[in-house]
Amino acid sequence: MITNWWIGDACIGTLELFSCDADIAPPQSLDKVDAPFPEPVHRVAVLAYDMSDLSENDMHQRTSPSGRMYYSAKVTVNISLQSCLEFYVTVKGKKFGSLTISYN
Repeated sequence: MITNWWIGDACIGTLELFSCDADIAPPQSLDKVDAPFPEPVHRVAVLAYDMSDLSENDMHQRTSPSGRMYYSAKVTVNISLQSCLEFYVTVKGKKFGSLTISYN
């Protein structure tokens, strides 16, 4: 995902994690999760990330249409199943920041 934040602001945000028993993901966007599907879609958790330790080398500085400068970074949320579920965030393949999970 691409995440953006104003220069001087903390790079924090949240994502929602959903599950579905269907063989393939429902074709609707996440903002339409309450729409009818052949299989029920469930909100599982909220993932809160903090990318404060991300270096400027791993971000892109951009200009908004209003002329205000902001940072942008391509962030990947990883979920690894080993002996337990591990959630972490990567940018350009390197682990950064922190990720906390609040289950519904």
